Amino acid sequence: MKYLIITGVFIVGMSLGYVVGTRSAFSVDSGNPDQMNQVSMVSSDKSTSKNDRELNAAESTLEQMQHEYDSTDAALTDSTLIDLMLLDSTLEDENISTEKLIKTISIPVVYLTEETSKDTAMQDLLGIDEVKINALFVEFWESPLNFEGYKLSRKKLIVYGLSSQFDYKLYKDGSSYFLACQNIYYKMKETQDFLPFVEVSKSDVFHD
Repeated sequence: MKYLIITGVFIVGMSLGYVVGTRSAFSVDSGNPDQMNQVSMVSSDKSTSKNDRELNAAESTLEQMQHEYDSTDAALTDSTLIDLMLLDSTLEDENISTEKLIKTISIPVVYLTEETSKDTAMQDLLGIDEVKINALFVEFWESPLNFEGYKLSRKKLIVYGLSSQFDYKLYKDGSSYFLACQNIYYKMKETQDFLPFVEVSKSDVFHD
């Protein structure tokens, strides 16, 4: 009987010691500031690392978007310039295409003085006979810019700004030509460029 009482007391003591020891260990673990700080630092490091990765990813995405925007903006600028060039070319082509040939006629050339050649001796030596021009083809053109002028070669006269409805006469005095219409006389010369009309009096033509 005494033995059982001692054994029971021993078991109860062991149980109480186990419970007290467990609570003490739990209290120490829970209340240790260093351990809590270490856990907090590890958690903070992980959070900081994650934030850095997210920030780097955001900056990379922003740089990529900026690059794509710059590329798109440059492409739009080039495209706009090309469109403007094409528009300008189209307008120029339209201006050229609207120039219209109204009429072509042949006008006899009336010589006011005897034609003399400066190279008569050379032509005689080479056996070349100078061919006298009896008429010129005259082309009447209409310009969308209301240009008035002429270009004259040995065989053709191109005029802008004159009506083809009138009767014209063509005189030649030396190297000068005179286009006459309704008592109006235009003095002309052979040229590869377009020149404006030069109006002269009748006396300048016939030396009256």
